[in-house]
Formats: sequence, structure tokens, C-alpha cells
Amino acid sequence: MEQTQNAAAKQRRVLHPFLFAVFPVLSLFSAHVGQVAASEVWPPLVAMTCISGALWMLLWPLLPEREKRGLAISVFLLAFFAYGPAIDYVRTSMGRRLAMSNTATGVAELSLLLIVVGGLFLLRRSRRSLERATAFLNATALCAVLIALAALCFKAWPAVFPAHQGPSAQPRGSTQVDGARLPDIYYIILDAYAREDILRDLLNYNNTEFISFLKDRGFYVAGDSCSNYAWTLYSLSSSLNLDYLNSGTTPDETQREFDLRIQQQFRRNKVIASLRQRGYRCISFTSSYSAAARSNLSGTWSR
Repeated sequence: MEQTQNAAAKQRRVLHPFLFAVFPVLSLFSAHVGQVAASEVWPPLVAMTCISGALWMLLWPLLPEREKRGLAISVFLLAFFAYGPAIDYVRTSMGRRLAMSNTATGVAELSLLLIVVGGLFLLRRSRRSLERATAFLNATALCAVLIALAALCFKAWPAVFPAHQGPSAQPRGSTQVDGARLPDIYYIILDAYAREDILRDLLNYNNTEFISFLKDRGFYVAGDSCSNYAWTLYSLSSSLNLDYLNSGTTPDETQREFDLRIQQQFRRNKVIASLRQRGYRCISFTSSYSAAARSNLSGTWSR
């Protein structure tokens, strides 16, 4: 009898809310190994664990059963972290990268809130056993965390045990292509990052150290540059295709058709295609800008 009770208590352990809480932090860190110090990961890990614990205590009066409480927290966390990517996917699939209006954003957030409240109400009234659902969510969350940790170890291995560079290694600053030594090209786009004089005059921020750092290493810094367009997709598509966007526009083209055409031009831009034809290997950093991941920029990702 005692063994049966212990087995039942073990089955009722609800771990998935805490595992789902730390998974996004570990996944984000594994995608930016070498760019983020390991010491900076602990605060968000602790914070997310504490948030899950606080939700666990706050929902106790409403959902006394731990299986229901855990399910509610996991669904909330998944909805919270999926909201931004889902909205971004909808924008991209509609052919628009423009910012949503306040009304549209409010409607989306209100709809999500109503779904959460309605889900809590139904979950409270439900009398179904959630032991199988809890076991499934525990296993799913554990697998997600293990995959994130495995990716983290895989990407961190070269940093801990760097490969030996023999005498035949290419010197920095050039690439050997078909017997010719071509210069390495670094194209740095700091999205929504103001130039030096704007930061100084409007924000009273001295960015000289960063600009000097680039110039001392041979970079050309366009000190008086202005973007041709106010949106990332438009600006990148124009610069990487060496042309203005109105080239090829037809009078009867709708805004959606225009956005879709610009997306296609960006994904197959002329600059990267030309460099690849000349033997260049293109490396791009991971970015929160989803369109870059679906373009010809994403051939090789750096650590």
C-alpha cells in the first residue's frame, strides 16, 4: 500500500512549468555562444524560475490540483513566448513587415487574454485526470531543455578546445579563391542604430570609442549616412540589390504585391549572389530579424 502511494506521488510530480520557463533562456544562450558571457545567463534563469514559482503559489487558491496548476502555467508560458514570433510570422506571411497599429495589437492582446481566462475557467471545471498529460508535458519539457543544453555544449566546444591552426592557415583579412587572394568583406548593419552626430546631439552620448575602434581596424565608417527607407526590409533590399525599390514598379501593383516582390528581391539579393559566384563563403550572425534567416545571407552561420 505504501509503495503504491509513493508511486502515485511520484507520478503527480509537476516539473514542466519550471522546465518550460528556463528553456527559452537556455535556447537563446545556445544561439549566442561567444557573444554573451555565461555569467549573464544566471540572472534570467533564476528570474524565470522565480516567476514560475510565484505563478504556482498565486494559482493555488484557483487551481488546488497541482496537475491543473502546472498545465495552466505551462500554457501561459508557451503563449507568452510564442506571441512575438506568431505576430511576426503573420506579418511576414501577409507580405508586410510594417508595424501593427495600436488597434490591431490591442485586439490581438485582448484575444489572447480572453483565451487564457476562458482556459482557466474550463480547466477549473474539468474533472478529467491529467496524469497522462502531465507525464507527456514533463517529458516534452525535459527533452526541450536537454536539446538546448546539447546545442550549447556543441557550440561551446570549439571555444573551449579550439582547433589547431597549422602553418597553411590563411592570414586574417583575405580569402584564397582559385589561386587569387581576395579581401574579406565585412558589411555591418546596425539596425535602428543612430550615427555618431545624432547620438551626440540628440542623446548626449559620445560614441567616439566605438567609431575609432572600427576605423583603427581599417573599416570605412559612413559618418554622414542616411537610410534610403525607414523600414528594415526596404533598406536592406535596396542596398543589397544596388537599386531603388521603385525600379520595376507597375501602376496597378498593390501594396501587398509590392511587399512580396521586395521580400523576394531581398532573399535573392544581387550582392550575395555575386560574391558567391566569385567563390566567397558568406557568414552571417544570427539575428532577430526573421527575414534574414530565409534569405541567401543564411548560407553559413557563425558561432
